[in-house]
Amino acid sequence: MNIQHSEPSCPTQSLVSPAVNHRPAVALTDLPVILTIDPECGLEIWTQDCYALLFHIGGHPVTLSGAADSDNLHLTESNTILLAPNLRILLRVGEGQTKVICFYFRPTIHLCMGICPASGNKKECTKEDKSRQVSTLQRLPILDDWVTSVLNYLSDTPFSLEIFELKLRELFFIFRSKYCNAEIEKFLSSFHCRNIGFRAFVFRHHLECRTVEELAAKMQLSMSSFKRHFYQEFGRAPLTWMHEEKAKHIYTDLCNPKLSLQEIAEKYLFSSVSYLCAFCRKTLGNTPSKLRKELTEQSE
Repeated sequence: MNIQHSEPSCPTQSLVSPAVNHRPAVALTDLPVILTIDPECGLEIWTQDCYALLFHIGGHPVTLSGAADSDNLHLTESNTILLAPNLRILLRVGEGQTKVICFYFRPTIHLCMGICPASGNKKECTKEDKSRQVSTLQRLPILDDWVTSVLNYLSDTPFSLEIFELKLRELFFIFRSKYCNAEIEKFLSSFHCRNIGFRAFVFRHHLECRTVEELAAKMQLSMSSFKRHFYQEFGRAPLTWMHEEKAKHIYTDLCNPKLSLQEIAEKYLFSSVSYLCAFCRKTLGNTPSKLRKELTEQSE
């Protein structure tokens, strides 16, 4: 079976005409994507450092696989699915062409505020120790209306990324107002944070910092407080996580032949290509030149 790929991206240019008022998105990485899945060709979702919301918009039930808690899970017209960051999920259909709309977004207090379960401290949220990587929620009629409005906006031109940012906030308002607390807390367990805004800040700024100390200083936290909060949110040491995330981004950029190794080194704050090579050998197992050659051969 052939496999197509869908990955989040960041807007590189304005998607609107000069006559349309446009402000940068806070949560969305790009416009919502309409994905087409054929029976003979599965489709892989790679969330990278984003969350993804999936809505079925036509065709047959979609089977998910690739994560421990995605077994026997299906996306249909009666549910919606949330994928946590850093997942590779394969979508398959048994028969007939099927369409799914996908929202890629990053954590932000604009979505989280008022949804995380209260801990008694207004500045903190609680999170289950074992949050689900893939979770599902019953699709109420109001969500059908919401999906229809999104599709209508996508069919209009010109359109603005800001419209879909507002639609995403509206969706979280629906979650908060139309579902019982226990149901929505379970669905959003991977999205809940202990410290409001911490995770969103880390995702947004970690690539701007060479060291853990720089990131902690950027957040105006002591190292001890930063490490404690980081482990609460991510369950691992900050340096390990930052290196793994940087390696994933570098690997993705190596797939783009238009980017030179010097440009990649500068993008990720390496003082020279030599330091980029050393980092790739340590985290990815080979030099960037050899990795790029392997990627090129695989795509041919």
